[in-house]
Amino acid sequence: MIKTKSFFAALAMTTLLGGGAAQAADTIKMAVLEALSGPQSPTAALIINAVRYTVQTETSKPGYKGPKVEVKVYDTQNKANLVSQRLREAIDDGARVIIQGNSSALAAQISEAVARYDKRHPGNAVLYLDVVAESMDLTGSKCQFYHFRTSPNIDMVVKSLIIAMKKNGKLGTRVYAIDQNYSFGQDINNAVKEYAELGGYKVVGDALHPLQDVKDFAPYVNAIASTHPDSVISGDWGNDLLMFLRATREAGQHYVLGTFQLDAPGTLQAAGESALGGFAVNTFNAEVDEASSALAEDYKAKVGSYPVMVGPKTIKGIQFFLKSLESIGDKDNISAKDMALAMENTTMHTSIGDISIRKDDHQMITPMVVSEVSKDAKYKRPGTGMGFKPIDVISGKDAISPVQKDCHLERPAGT
Repeated sequence: MIKTKSFFAALAMTTLLGGGAAQAADTIKMAVLEALSGPQSPTAALIINAVRYTVQTETSKPGYKGPKVEVKVYDTQNKANLVSQRLREAIDDGARVIIQGNSSALAAQISEAVARYDKRHPGNAVLYLDVVAESMDLTGSKCQFYHFRTSPNIDMVVKSLIIAMKKNGKLGTRVYAIDQNYSFGQDINNAVKEYAELGGYKVVGDALHPLQDVKDFAPYVNAIASTHPDSVISGDWGNDLLMFLRATREAGQHYVLGTFQLDAPGTLQAAGESALGGFAVNTFNAEVDEASSALAEDYKAKVGSYPVMVGPKTIKGIQFFLKSLESIGDKDNISAKDMALAMENTTMHTSIGDISIRKDDHQMITPMVVSEVSKDAKYKRPGTGMGFKPIDVISGKDAISPVQKDCHLERPAGT
């Protein structure tokens, strides 16, 4: 069992895990490229914890038939120059699987670097598991065979949010979109407009604001109020989201809020009751069913906290990858191509629906859970009296968006 104190102390160390009786002879080295230090380290820790927990839990099961898996974490501080350096170090150390997700910009950098490396070294290619980076171009113009997004993309998140809010009578017919002005926020802003017909609403206004640089959100709130929206959809995160919520409350506005990052650690505590009635979307909610609750409790017992925000997406992605490894069988020298083909042909059955990978762009097709901030939630955030009460589960086939026209996935010979 992972003990919290020793677990965090060992983040930068190598862990060799695996245990099934019919285990393959090979050992797969996985390199997690995330920030162990710097301002992004708290979010990165959620990813790292989820990777270690999932690998240990899944490979320790008596029926596990896949290879041993070695996990090593490389500190990138979320900086572009260090990401390139750590990627080279990981490959030199023998890593065949690269894991990252806490930044779409860095995800694009890694995917492009992996593609270049694999083209030069076809016999020693590496696989990139993008566990949470959601920008559309990663499975659009930048799609490539050895990149797999094992979490939903932005279109899936926005689409699921709209379907659930509409079904529950909370969307209305007048919607406003406000987002941070970079690729992530721009993609959300575009998706809100794209799904207007599906949601039966009119986009009455939209805004893109500087990332983490707005001192006063009152002008934005006033602009929103002038359009009289029924709901507002926002991908804002961090201090921007908190300041927006506070400005909304101070202005006495009462529109319904649909968000991406409301479930980030500390957000409900900081936002207070201004977050009540807001909606969030993820691939998991501990209250959905007994299986989800059991996973949440096991995770808390081993890691010391419940899986939230990027944690559940990472867990599901790594579970899927490990399941795909089992289909390869007892084989030495498992290649990146072996792993990629196994992932393309794997379906993982879960208590809330099936998970698979779309071969055309390597986008994961996964069920989505939409939740509302409520005092009636079973799992409440500490000190708030509030939690995320699930209101709907959107199936993967209903959540998925079409393959983007600018994705031209070049496949290796013979595949």
